[in-house]
Amino acid sequence: MPKRKLIVEDETEEGSLINNNNHHHHNNNNNGREEEEREEEEEEYGMEDFKRGSIMRIKVHKFVTYDDCEFFPGPRLNVVIGPNGTGKSSIVCALALGLGGDPNILGRAKSIGEFVKHGEKDAFIEIDIANHKGKNPITIKREISHSNDSTWKINGKKASKAEVKKTVDELNIQVDNLCQFLPQDKVVSFAGLSPQNLLRETEHVLGTSHLTNWHNELIQLKKDEKELENRTTSHKVHLEDLEKQQSAVRKDVLRFQERQKHLERLEQFEMKKPWIEYEVSRLEAVALMDQKNQTKEAYDKFCRENRGTIQKRINQCKSNLKSIDNERDANMKAQKEHDKKRRDLGTKIDSIADREEGFQVELQNLANRAEDRKKQAEKMKKEIVVLKNKIAELPNQEEAKRKTEEINQMLKDNASQSKQVQEKSVGISQQIRDVKGKEKAIKDQLQTISDFNRQQTAKLNQNPVLKQVHDWIRNHRADFEREVYGPVFVSVNVKDPLHASYLDMVIPAHIQQGFITQSSKDRELISRECLDKLKLNVTIINNPPDDFQIKPRALSPEQLRKYGFSGYLDQLFDAPPAVKQAIFRNSFTSETPAGSNKTVAADVLEQLRLPSFFTPEGYYVSKTSKYGNKNTSTSFTPLKAAKLLSGVDLKQKEQLENQLQDITQELDQLGEQHTEANTEERELANQRSTLQNEKLSYSDVFKTRSKMEESLRFKESELRSINEDEDTSQEEGRIRRDIHLAAANKLKSNHQMKMEVLSITEKFLELDFIILKRTELQAELQLLEFENRRISEEEEELRRAAELSEQEFKAASNRVKEAKRKAEAKVAMTEEIKQLFLQLPNTLDEIEAAITDARNKADMNYSTNPHIITQYEKRQAEIDELKAKFENEEETLQNSKAKIEELKGKWEGELEPLIAKVNKSFEKYFRQIGCLGEVVLAKDPNMDFEQYAIEIRVRFRDNEPLQKLDPNHQSGGERSVSTMLYLVSLQEITPCPFRLVDEINQGMDAVNERMIFQVVSEVACRPGVPQYFLITPKLLPNLKFTPEMTILCVFNGPWQVAHQAWRIDKFREKAQFNSN
Repeated sequence: MPKRKLIVEDETEEGSLINNNNHHHHNNNNNGREEEEREEEEEEYGMEDFKRGSIMRIKVHKFVTYDDCEFFPGPRLNVVIGPNGTGKSSIVCALALGLGGDPNILGRAKSIGEFVKHGEKDAFIEIDIANHKGKNPITIKREISHSNDSTWKINGKKASKAEVKKTVDELNIQVDNLCQFLPQDKVVSFAGLSPQNLLRETEHVLGTSHLTNWHNELIQLKKDEKELENRTTSHKVHLEDLEKQQSAVRKDVLRFQERQKHLERLEQFEMKKPWIEYEVSRLEAVALMDQKNQTKEAYDKFCRENRGTIQKRINQCKSNLKSIDNERDANMKAQKEHDKKRRDLGTKIDSIADREEGFQVELQNLANRAEDRKKQAEKMKKEIVVLKNKIAELPNQEEAKRKTEEINQMLKDNASQSKQVQEKSVGISQQIRDVKGKEKAIKDQLQTISDFNRQQTAKLNQNPVLKQVHDWIRNHRADFEREVYGPVFVSVNVKDPLHASYLDMVIPAHIQQGFITQSSKDRELISRECLDKLKLNVTIINNPPDDFQIKPRALSPEQLRKYGFSGYLDQLFDAPPAVKQAIFRNSFTSETPAGSNKTVAADVLEQLRLPSFFTPEGYYVSKTSKYGNKNTSTSFTPLKAAKLLSGVDLKQKEQLENQLQDITQELDQLGEQHTEANTEERELANQRSTLQNEKLSYSDVFKTRSKMEESLRFKESELRSINEDEDTSQEEGRIRRDIHLAAANKLKSNHQMKMEVLSITEKFLELDFIILKRTELQAELQLLEFENRRISEEEEELRRAAELSEQEFKAASNRVKEAKRKAEAKVAMTEEIKQLFLQLPNTLDEIEAAITDARNKADMNYSTNPHIITQYEKRQAEIDELKAKFENEEETLQNSKAKIEELKGKWEGELEPLIAKVNKSFEKYFRQIGCLGEVVLAKDPNMDFEQYAIEIRVRFRDNEPLQKLDPNHQSGGERSVSTMLYLVSLQEITPCPFRLVDEINQGMDAVNERMIFQVVSEVACRPGVPQYFLITPKLLPNLKFTPEMTILCVFNGPWQVAHQAWRIDKFREKAQFNSN
C-alpha cells in the first residue's frame, strides 16, 4: 500500500495543513516526538532515495488559505488529492515562491503580498531540499509581508534573492520551466504551446543550458547572415553604378586641376588675412588700455579729494539737530507738567468754591428752620386727628371673631377646590411629559432615517467618478426616454443591516456601483457623454422592461421558516422594478436564503443540501464534483460588514410621521387644558389672597388698636417737642468759621496757579527760540545734502566712465583673442609661414584686393560646374570606401556561413539524439495505451532556426493517420494525455530533481485518466528517477498503488480537528477500543 498523509485545511479559527501518519504528526510543543517521527520516516524511505534537489519538507504559515502547515513528501511519486478549493494549488504556489519564483509564473496573483492570508500582515514558506544522498538538507525560508516585501534565509542565515537563485540553479531546479513545473493556471497555456516554443521549453528542461544558448546564437547568426547578404548585394550594385558615373565626368577633372593652381595662391592670401586682422585688433586694444588707465586715475583722484569731507559736516549737522530735538522734547515735557499742576489747582479752587456755596446754604437753612417747625406742628396736629378717627372706627372684638370664622370656612372651600385643580394640572403636566417623551423618541428615529440619507449621499461623494456621472444624469433627466437609476446602492433600500451584509457579498461590486437604463438609446447617450467624452469608467446596465420571471424556488416559505430563514435575498430589500430586475439577472439573490440566529448551518447542510445560504456567521457554498462519486464540498466565507448597501423601513417612516402628527395634535389639546387649569388655579389663588388679607384685618383688631394708640401718644409727644424753642447760635458760628477757612485756601491756590501760568509762558518763549534754531540747522543740512548729491553724481559719472573704459578694453582683448584664435585656426604661425607671409601684402586692403584678384583668375580658367568636381571627389571616396567594405563583407559572410554550419552541426548533433530518446519513450507509452505517437525535430528548409520546432504526432483511432497535435484534430482530453506522456518521456532523460503537474487530468475521460496514472506511477516509482508531484482534485477507483507512492489528502471545512490534535494512531486505537 502507498504511504498516506492527510492534509487538513481548517478555515474557521486555525486553518492548517496537517500530516497525519503514525510517523508524520508534528507538534511544536513536542520536539522529542517530532525527532522520533522524522527518524521513523527516514528509516522507511531511506535517505539515499532522495535525489539531490528533491523536496523533503514543506512548511507554510499564514499562507493563502493556511494558518499553519507542515508535511513531508516522499522521494518518488507524491499524489496530492482534495476537492476543488481546499488549497492544493496553494502547495504549488508555496513550492514555486519558496524556491525563488516570481508570482507571474503561477498565472494567479501579480504581487507576492496577495499570497498572505486575508486579514494577516505576514507569512512564511520553509522548504527542505535534499543534498547529497538526502543528508544535511538545505533549508530555504522566504518571509513575505502584505506590503510585498520578502526576506530570505538559507539554513537559518539571512541571504539575498540572488544567493537563493544561485543555490536553486546549482540544484538544477527550474520552477519557471513548464516541462518541469506546470501549475494549474499554466496547464492550458502549456498544452497550447506552439511547436517552436515547445522546442524552447524542451531545450530548457534537458538541463544543458548550452543547447538553448546554441539555438539562440544560431537564430541571431542566421538573422545577421541574412542582413549581411542583403547589405553586400546592395553595396555591389551601388559600386557598379558609381564607377559608371565616374568615367562620364573624367574630362572635367583635368580642367579642374588647372583651376587648383589659382586656388592655392588664393588660400595663401586667405591664410594671412586673419593674422592681419589680429594685428589691427591688437593695436586697438593697446589704445583702449591707455584710455582705461587715464579714466581710472581721474576717478581715484576725485574720490581722494572729495569723499568723506562733506559727509563729516552732514553728520555734525545731524548731531546738532538731535541735540535741539532733545531740548524741544524736554521743554514740551516741562510744559505738560506745569499745565497739569495748573489744571489740578483749578479743580481745587472749584472744589473750595463749591464748599463755600454749601456753607452759605447751611446758613440759609438755619434761618429757615423756625418756619419749617411751625409747618411741621400744623401737619402733626392733622395726623393726630386722623389717627383718633381711625381708632374710633375699629370694630369690636365679637364682630371680628364672627367675621374670622366665616373667612376660615371660605378659605377651606377654596383650598379644596385648589387641590382638585392642582391635581388636574399635575396630571395634565405628566401627560404632556409622557407625550413629549414619545415625540422625542419618534423624532430620534426619524433623525436616524435622515442620517441614513446623509450617509448615502456621503458614500456617493466619496467616489468622484460616480458622483460626476450621477450629477450629469440628474442634470440631463429630460434627455432620457425612460427613468435612469443609479448608482444601484443609492436606489436599494435594505431594512436590516444583517441582510445588507448578505446582499453585499452576493451582488458584485460593479453592479452595486452601476447605473441602470431602460432603453438602448439612453444607454448609448450615457456611454457617449460620460465614458467617451468625459473618460469616466462606470458600469452601465441596460434593463428594458420585459416579463422577467424568477425561477421556481427550491423551498417553500414554510420550509425556510422551519430552519430559521427569513426568506430569499430578493425578498429582503426594496428597489425600483428596473433595479431589482438588473440585480436578479446579475446575482444569485433569488436563489440564496438568508438565515438568522435560529439557523443552524450543520442541519441545513445535512438535511436541505442547498447550493448556497447565509447565516450571521458567513456564506456557505456547496459544490458537487462532476467526477468520480460526485462528492460535495462546502466552502465558507466569514461575513463582512456591508460597504455600500443599507436602508430604512419606509412603512415605518410613514407610520412614525403619522404618529408624530397625532402627538402634535394631542400636545395642543393638553396645552389648552393645562392653560385652563392654570387660569382657574390663579383665580382661586387671588380669592385666597383676598380672604387671607380680610382675615388678617379682623384677627388683628386689638393689635391694631394698641398700635394706633401707641402711635397717637408718640405723635402728641413730638408735637410738644416741636412747640419748644431751638438754640442755633453755636451751629451758626461753626459755619462762619468754615467759610473763612475756605476763603483763605482759595486765595493760596489762586497764587499758586498764577506761578504755574508764568512758568508755562516762560517755556513757550524758550520753545520758540528752539524751533528757530532747529529751522536754521535743517536749512544747513539740506544745502550740505544737495552738495553731497552733486559730488556723488559726479563721482558716479567718473566711475561709469572708468567702468566703460574697462569694458571696452576687455571687449577689445576678447576680440584680440578671438582674432588670434581664428588666425591660428586658419594656420599656425611657424617659421615657414612667417617667411611665406613676408612675400604677401601687409595691409588689410591690399590682402583683400589680392584675394579678389586670385578668385577671379580661378573662375576665368575654369568653366566646369564645380558641383560635378565635388561630386566626382565625393564619389571617388565613396567608391574606395565601398570596395574596402565589400571585400570585408564578403569575408565576414563566408566566415558566418562556416560558423553557422559548425554550430548547427554541434547543436543538431546533441539535440537530435535527445529527441530520439524522447521519441522512443513517447512511442513506447503510446503503444502501452493502444495508440501511436512520435516526437520529431521539424527543420526549416531555409535554415530559419526560429522555425525549428518539436512536432508531436499522435493517432488515437485505428482508421486515422498520424496527425500533428493541435486543437483542430484532437479533443481536450487527448491533448492532455499527449502532453502528460510527453512530460513523462522527458523525465527519463532530464536531470531535474523533481517534476510537478497540477490537475493535468482536467478534461480526460476515465479510460485516459486511468492509463495516464498507470504510466506516471510506473515511471515515477522506479528507483533513481526524479521526485514527482501529481496534483488532482479526484482519483478514479481501483487504481494500482505501490509502496513507493505517497498520497497527500487535503481536507477542508469549519469542523476539522485542530492541527495538533490530528493523530491517526490515536484514531485507530479508539476505533479498535470501540469495536471490542
